Amino acid sequence: SEGEEVTVSLTVTNIGEEEGTYTVNLKIDGLVAELAEVTLKGGASTTVSFTLTEAEGTYQVEVDGLTDGFTVTAPGFVLSPGYIAGILILIIAVAAIIYAYWKGMLPPLYPKIDDEI
Repeated sequence: SEGEEVTVSLTVTNIGEEEGTYTVNLKIDGLVAELAEVTLKGGASTTVSFTLTEAEGTYQVEVDGLTDGFTVTAPGFVLSPGYIAGILILIIAVAAIIYAYWKGMLPPLYPKIDDEI
């Protein structure tokens, strides 16, 4: 959902015998979004993670020729328990007032006007 984080992770391995430094380019829809520089001893591996927060839409992710994609959707309408409780309390209060007025427990809304002056 929109506003939530998306994590892109990959394993980088130095297949050589000597220490080396490599720059990992993360592209979103063809544009470089983030870079990570990794230094590894020969034969070593590490995990590189990028955390993104994107707007609603569909995105193509590329890291050094490896591609994948993800879709960000707008959050749906969620009723919290507090919101539901508030609505129920309001409905009960209005029903109680209507009942009390109907039973004559409350004064009339408009005063009666006598014909006498």
